[in-house]
Amino acid sequence: MNWRALIYLLTGLLVAAPVQAERVFKRVDESGNVTYESRPSYDGSSIEERDISGGEDPDEDAIALDRAIQYSPVTMYAIKKCKPCDQAREQLNKRKIPFTEKDPTSDKALYKEFQDLGGANVVPVIKVGDAVVNEYTSQALEDALNSAGYPVPEKAESSQEGGDTEQAPPDEIR
Repeated sequence: MNWRALIYLLTGLLVAAPVQAERVFKRVDESGNVTYESRPSYDGSSIEERDISGGEDPDEDAIALDRAIQYSPVTMYAIKKCKPCDQAREQLNKRKIPFTEKDPTSDKALYKEFQDLGGANVVPVIKVGDAVVNEYTSQALEDALNSAGYPVPEKAESSQEGGDTEQAPPDEIR
């Protein structure tokens, strides 16, 4: 038998072999990093089991969310007792988007980081990947999230509450 024919035969057998059911474990650490492992690690991270056997395609929204989280993480610079900050938190939570929240009044380095992004003393400032929402409105945040590839919920409310353009006065964050 010719070597080339033998290689083709073996390759064909490997391709035609039935796919066995396999499980993977999605792990999200405290920094929001997502990894997939063949065995669960018990280090206190959030673990979700997924079946990757043949048949059904994985949920497209879950894939889009994982990709958006990886390439365009969301960071919100906000303070307590701030109506626009609360509205932004609610909007992110409603869309089930994980985000990191930083209080720019808690430390000088965070304040400088906040100033470099926003250029003013107005909260919230929301960073979605490389995009920055300096003047929060629900539409501005939606646009940034959609541009970053975050999945849009199927039952999105068509009417948003008014008054979401209110901003905290500059002296509140000092």
